Amino acid sequence: EDLIASVGNVSLQKQQVRQAVDYQVAMNADPMAGDEFREEAEEIAITVLVNDLIEYSTATEQGYTVTDAEVNAFMAPHKTACAGPDGGDCQDLIRLLGLTFDEYWEMAFDEYKKLMVRMKMKTAHVNALYPDGFTYEQRNAAMESFENQLQENAQVQWGDEMWREIYENASSGSTGNVND
Repeated sequence: EDLIASVGNVSLQKQQVRQAVDYQVAMNADPMAGDEFREEAEEIAITVLVNDLIEYSTATEQGYTVTDAEVNAFMAPHKTACAGPDGGDCQDLIRLLGLTFDEYWEMAFDEYKKLMVRMKMKTAHVNALYPDGFTYEQRNAAMESFENQLQENAQVQWGDEMWREIYENASSGSTGNVND
């Protein structure tokens, strides 16, 4: 009953959506706007989460992985910057989410791991298209095309019709990948 959607063996739970909506509200809402931004935050959150779910499921099915050591190495400079004197925005976000520093980075570990797996797959796709190198524009166009193809061909199983409708409405109005 907590299932929002699944693709392959990867699922999206209500708690993940709630956290993503809270994150969108914390990052983007005008404190004076009240709950007006919440509907938009829900659209952004479900679109990003389902698109990421599609990509991550595809990447794991194709055998892409990262080690915990790779994730820790990738996170280390971000974590250090957040803890430092110039990390005020990061520290404010952690407070807005109601988390401790360690809780935030523990939660972030899984997200970074999924991000890195998705990026390995997309980078391999671009490298296969352009084995002799590519421009920044070619890379972005190839990734956007690949992301759109994955979304169009995805077999999303929905456990919650309300979120399916929000996703479909939000996706139909977009002209690109919200991850850009």
